[in-house]
Amino acid sequence: MGADRLSATMRSLGARKIKVLIAAVVAIIAVGALIWLGVGRGTVYYYTVSELKALGAVENVRVSGRFQEGTLVRQGGTHFSLTIHDRDNPSDTMAVIYDGALPDTFKQTAETEVVLEGDHRADGTFQAHTFIAKCPSKYEAAP
Repeated sequence: MGADRLSATMRSLGARKIKVLIAAVVAIIAVGALIWLGVGRGTVYYYTVSELKALGAVENVRVSGRFQEGTLVRQGGTHFSLTIHDRDNPSDTMAVIYDGALPDTFKQTAETEVVLEGDHRADGTFQAHTFIAKCPSKYEAAP
């Protein structure tokens, strides 16, 4: 009788170990999936003017570039057109149409960097829904 009791106890311990092992594997997979999903959604990426032009027509995308001085035209109310260019290749430009108020941080100088969210149309223009002007003084290291 002692041997049967010992055998049943051993089987019970083996079953517990398997259950704990399965629970640990499931927990590790769940945590890994949450981390992977969180990192994927949390990363903010934008294309350069050159990269976006190479992609062609794309909806709901971000593009970063520098404002081309002298191109801002107010076409009534809060409807604007302007041109941005690639930071590394100033000759690579993109026409932008924006409906909305320009941010206070936007300066009409050649060094002003902007990040725009919107749709890159098949005709090559960018219809911006969001206009973000980077303020260089906030992003540069202090001397």
